[in-house]
Amino acid sequence: MRILHLSSVPPPHDAAGTAARTALVVASLRSLGHEVATFEPTPAGVTPTDPLAVAWAARRDAQTWLDGRRGDLAVFAGVWEGVAALAWAKACGARTIWDVSSFPSIDLPARYPELLRRPGRVEALILEERTLLETSDRLLAPTRTAAHHLLRAGVTGKRISVVPDAVDTDLLRPAVVAAGTGFPRRATTTGSASQGRRTRVSTTGSVRTRTGSQTTGRRGAVLRLLCRGERIPSAALVPLLHAMATAGRRGRYDLTVVSAAQSGWRGQCRALARRLGVEKDVHVTTTRDPGSLVRLLQSIHVCVAPLPDDLPASVAGRCPPDVLEAMAAGIPLLATRIAPVEELVEHGVSAHLVEPGSAAALAAGLAWMADHPVERADLASKARAAVVAGYTATRFRERIAEALSRTISRRTPRAARGS
Repeated sequence: MRILHLSSVPPPHDAAGTAARTALVVASLRSLGHEVATFEPTPAGVTPTDPLAVAWAARRDAQTWLDGRRGDLAVFAGVWEGVAALAWAKACGARTIWDVSSFPSIDLPARYPELLRRPGRVEALILEERTLLETSDRLLAPTRTAAHHLLRAGVTGKRISVVPDAVDTDLLRPAVVAAGTGFPRRATTTGSASQGRRTRVSTTGSVRTRTGSQTTGRRGAVLRLLCRGERIPSAALVPLLHAMATAGRRGRYDLTVVSAAQSGWRGQCRALARRLGVEKDVHVTTTRDPGSLVRLLQSIHVCVAPLPDDLPASVAGRCPPDVLEAMAAGIPLLATRIAPVEELVEHGVSAHLVEPGSAAALAAGLAWMADHPVERADLASKARAAVVAGYTATRFRERIAEALSRTISRRTPRAARGS
């Protein structure tokens, strides 16, 4: 089968997650024996900070790319290129699949509220989104939460396939943990590193883990925390920093926040940490490749995902990629209790969940993690097993194959659905 795949303009808050999903879809289609041509938007001559200008430029590029091409199926990831793909498919009798990575009617007003001041723009987007919902042959929902939103929008269940994200469970593997501690185990001391720190190297299968030092002293062991800040709104970090500053807990935690390279809130994060008196315990960094992410994950004791209970996350949410990556790496997870997260983990079984938006709840969760090393190690082990069982590239490919088969087998005329 000849398939045309059109990538979406990656949102600034999750460019890496969008690119990973796109790569998985294309690789799965090709591994199933299909001929796949790919379109990746590279809008030029527009202001990157104007999301609508970027999106409209991407649509024009998609229309130009589709002109004169032949194929049996168009797969697209967003409204912008989806409108162009739908027109192309209608003209040549091809079928369409919308891999629903986001809903512009929800995401754009939430992340770019200034768009609400542009009369007619959001309304036009909602109409285009509605057209795609009604006329696409199949819709791929990244979570059951997103599938429920599609059902509420009037899409029939027969046209929806739930295809969650996947992670590389060979690349992301657990570090060796000393029994009864929940901390990475000292395996071999290779010497002293800079600033008097000692470097420990552990081995897990084929993965070599450099864990760094476990800080000890008069304040006891320090729990090293990681928050993937490039994938959550900056406001979600506020309760986490307040939780770290809770009386009696200062200095007990060491937080690394991963930020996008050009994130505007890096300075705001540092300023808030300074005001709360935890600036020495908060570090902002950037991971530039999978190897640096692996090294970072394998030096961490707990991953924290303080995802907000807002419309983009709780109504139209994707599988949080950082949650899946933490689970695969065998890192204990402290997350907020929102619908997409609860699809992946169970409180007290594979993660520790707390109420969203509450500094007090996060502080209690951090204290529980620090005080229960054996239990948190058990949570991480069960989370890793869940990922290996259901969220690998193999399972992703199987779900794509099933969705493709159902798309091809449907005989319902497009005109009948859109009438």
